[in-house]
Amino acid sequence: MIEDYALAGHTFGTIHDALVDDVTTGFAPLDAVTNIGTMAPEYATALISETINTTVDLINTIFGTDFNLSIDHTHPK
Repeated sequence: MIEDYALAGHTFGTIHDALVDDVTTGFAPLDAVTNIGTMAPEYATALISETINTTVDLINTIFGTDFNLSIDHTHPK
């Protein structure tokens, strides 16, 4: 739901899910605590990431540049 309706929702979902998966691998009882406890910081990270990505894309469009400073929001597996 967050991924579909919140600003930077897809980015948030991607980085938050990856973090929770990494932290709780092999120890499921930590899932709820980690999931809830990391939501606010990871959402802030997603908003900052999307702000940077949008700014870089806008500069590239306006000035015809090809800066590749965008922050990748995928999680390598």
